[in-house]
Amino acid sequence: MIKNILIGGSMIAVSLALMLHMYFPIKTSALAIVEDFTDEQVVKPSYKDVETILQVNDNKWDGAVFYYSRLTDVSLNEFQVASLPGRRFCLSNEFERQKEILDFSTLIQEALAKPIVSGKANSSVYIPIVKALSFLKSTEAETKALLIYSDLMENGENISLYDQSSLKKMKENPGTLIDFYESKMTLPDLTGISVYLIYRPLNIKEDERFQIVSGFYKKMLENKGAKVFIQANI
Repeated sequence: MIKNILIGGSMIAVSLALMLHMYFPIKTSALAIVEDFTDEQVVKPSYKDVETILQVNDNKWDGAVFYYSRLTDVSLNEFQVASLPGRRFCLSNEFERQKEILDFSTLIQEALAKPIVSGKANSSVYIPIVKALSFLKSTEAETKALLIYSDLMENGENISLYDQSSLKKMKENPGTLIDFYESKMTLPDLTGISVYLIYRPLNIKEDERFQIVSGFYKKMLENKGAKVFIQANI
């Protein structure tokens, strides 16, 4: 009799778990931000941008992952990661959940508020972007997005987009430069990842230059399956 009760109780528990999974699935969103510190940017990331993508306060039981790094004059840069695990509302404590969300939000705001030291002789752009995309690729999130706040102007020993010949090659023969960049670090499959190229030019010259470079990145990333948006803000 007791054995039958235990079996029956186990079956009910399994059925309940399946019902919870079916009707109340836990979703996770992943957001990466890459901010350019090699030049003064008009548009900078804000916590409001993060809220727009992750919608943590609107969907407080869903999971979220946040990644932040900077573009500097070198390709190896410090990065920060914050995670908010998804919870089942019927099995969780609402007050504890609010504390988890607050802690997660605080980590993000602290990352975005770190002092800015802009202005560098060189700019390493491509490799840090690939690292951010590879991080997103490694997550099991249902939605994944990368926000890049930069003019995307690579300026190093092997290539400088401030050189008119390099910029002309990027516009007229982008395949050559795609091969060059991929030889430095291969882009992963980007299916399911949305990429936002965010920059606000201050004059016509910057606007024309950004149209060329952002168009190049759009083509390169879309070739790998990403959805790319070129915007002045989120």
